[in-house]
Amino acid sequence: VLLIHRINPDQWEVPGGKKRHNESLEFTAIREFSEELGSVVGNLALMGQAEIRDGAIEYTWFLGEIESGWPNPQETHKHDDAGYFNLFNPDPGMILSDGVQKLAEERKSGRFLLK
Repeated sequence: VLLIHRINPDQWEVPGGKKRHNESLEFTAIREFSEELGSVVGNLALMGQAEIRDGAIEYTWFLGEIESGWPNPQETHKHDDAGYFNLFNPDPGMILSDGVQKLAEERKSGRFLLK
């Protein structure tokens, strides 16, 4: 899974962000990916949705393909690294965001299927 490292708080997270008014979830994912990583992503397929923090935050995850550009952090005041990681065997010392932990939990349970 492609993760991006947030400087503060120090954690790895899935690229993404808040949905704007009248914006589809798919367009939000495409826009946020481009803004955060400078790459174009497409061919999105819904993986699943879940709530964390007692419903305070709702996550929607998509599986997609990078169509152009190599993913590199664009907002260097927020993010300083990006890379592909195994959700079930993260590097020692990696701090994973609540969203990444929930994605790993859902995937491990078999609720989310990856191609």
